Parts: sequence; C-alpha cells; structure tokens
Amino acid sequence: EAKGAADIWVLIGGPPCQSFSYNNHARSASNRRARLFRQYLRIVAKLRPKMLVMENVPGMLGLAAAAELVHQWLQTADRSRLASLRERFEQAICDAVDGAIVNGSGAPRNWATSNIAFTGLETESILLMLSEKGLCASGGSACASGSLEASPVLAAMHLPSDRANGSVRFSMCRNTTDAEIDRAIEIVVGVVSRLRAMTSATGSKAAV
Repeated sequence: EAKGAADIWVLIGGPPCQSFSYNNHARSASNRRARLFRQYLRIVAKLRPKMLVMENVPGMLGLAAAAELVHQWLQTADRSRLASLRERFEQAICDAVDGAIVNGSGAPRNWATSNIAFTGLETESILLMLSEKGLCASGGSACASGSLEASPVLAAMHLPSDRANGSVRFSMCRNTTDAEIDRAIEIVVGVVSRLRAMTSATGSKAAV
C-alpha cells in the first residue's frame, strides 16, 4: 500500500533505470487514483514484460522550448554577425600563415565552424600548443574529439594526406566577440609559426 511518498522503480531487465514518485498527502482524495495507477502498472507489466517505460515528458517539453528559442535566435542579425567573424578569422589566418587552406571554402558551410588545414604539420601538435595558450579547438567533430586519426569527412573529400592530417576545427558561439577573434588569430599565427620553425630546424614534422 502506498503511504506518504512512494517510489515506483521502473525495471528494464535489470537494476532500476528510472523512478516515478508521487505523494498522497490528501489520502482521502488520492487513494482511488493511487489504486488505479497501481492497477495500470500491473496491466502494462503483464502486456509488456521488462519493457515498462515512463516517457520523459519534462525532457520533451524542455527540448521543444529550447528548439523554439533557437529558431527565434536564428532569425536575428546575430547569425550574420558570427558568419562575418568566421570570415574575418579565416582570412586573417590564411594571409598570415603560409600553407593555410580553408577546407570546404566556396561551398555552403555551417556559419559557426571553420576547418583550416596547415599543410606539413600534425594536428595533434597544433592542438597541444593551442591548448597551452588557452585556445580550444579540435581535429574533427565532437563525437570524435579524442581520435588522432584524420577526419573521415576530410578523407571523403579526397584531401591529400598532408592536408587532412594537419587540419584543425575551430568553433564559435553566439557569445563570441571581436576581441576573442583577434586573440584567437594571434594565438593560431604564433603557434603555427613556431611549429613551422621547429619543422625547418629538424627537417621533419615537429612533435611537442
């Protein structure tokens, strides 16, 4: 019998994975609902053994609200502002760094990301030095951020190996400022220049 607060554990072939709770302080008004709910659980459990699932309704509503807010933001001028920041970032890097190439340049691209190849260098070395300077970047998509292999997307684009293996992805968000872009340009140019000098001195790809 349910008294006070009762937790109903939802089992899917093993340990509890989710819980549902209710409180019947007003026992005279809620006992009937509690009995009906327990009866419902028993029926569903018989019809769908080991597959009793409570839908995450709050999560669904939260996702819908977030999607609506994103849609509203995408209609603002801020999206164009970020696109111009990305263009300025890419142009400054390519002007200052020999061998820097924007992957996918000229094609429709996500306005919030930039993927730049630094031919002759290793992505891992670039990322380590960028991280030391406080600049976060990656060698591929978020789901493969820990991989040291060249991005499968760049491989599908049939990029030369020295270009794919030296590519770095930079991301921006709606809060990115002009000052942050200026600082990022400064850091990237400094890191790549240093690695180029190390490569020239050793006659091979620099390792840090």
